Amino acid sequence: MARRKRELGVDLTPLLDVILILLFLVLVYTGQTAVRRETEREREEAARVAAHEAELATREAGHEEALLRLESQLAAEARARLEAEQEAEILERERRYLAEDLAELEARTGIDRESSERYALFDRNSDRLDLKVPRGYPDAALTLEVNGRPQGRQPKDSSLAEWLEPVIAGLEQRIVVLTLHYDNEAIYWRDYQQLHRSLLELRAASSQLILYNERN
Repeated sequence: MARRKRELGVDLTPLLDVILILLFLVLVYTGQTAVRRETEREREEAARVAAHEAELATREAGHEEALLRLESQLAAEARARLEAEQEAEILERERRYLAEDLAELEARTGIDRESSERYALFDRNSDRLDLKVPRGYPDAALTLEVNGRPQGRQPKDSSLAEWLEPVIAGLEQRIVVLTLHYDNEAIYWRDYQQLHRSLLELRAASSQLILYNERN
């Protein structure tokens, strides 16, 4: 009986070793799985952040483009308003000059404003000067026509007054119609103002009646 009891004694050490190894493997696998899931989660989060930033950048770029378009449109409208105001100023000035010239013409000639013979008499008793502003002015010289005949270009070493005064003094008629021809798109505003002032000074200094007008 004692021998039977001795035979039932079992060594559990190998079994415990196996169990410990299995537990170690389970822990290692679980740890690797957790690390892998955390890595995947971080990648997904990074992808979402990158997509969100890209969307924000796209929206911001769209807003900037829209803002630039709006600024460009406002600038174009401002330029158009400025050009319209300048054109209105020029037209009003021409209207005022024409009214003054007609009044002076009537006073000198005694022609009534409503007379049907006014224009025929005016044409017979006046000379016409056409001063033309070329593209590229003031680098390109002004050209002059007298009664439809070309008179050449303004010399580089002569001012406008030095060039035109002898021409006007040599005309036969006491009434001179001086017309400035220019293109709004081909002359800077400051150059136009300087030229305009010079012609008005010439008109005021001349002993002849100069009727000044502009065409553009």
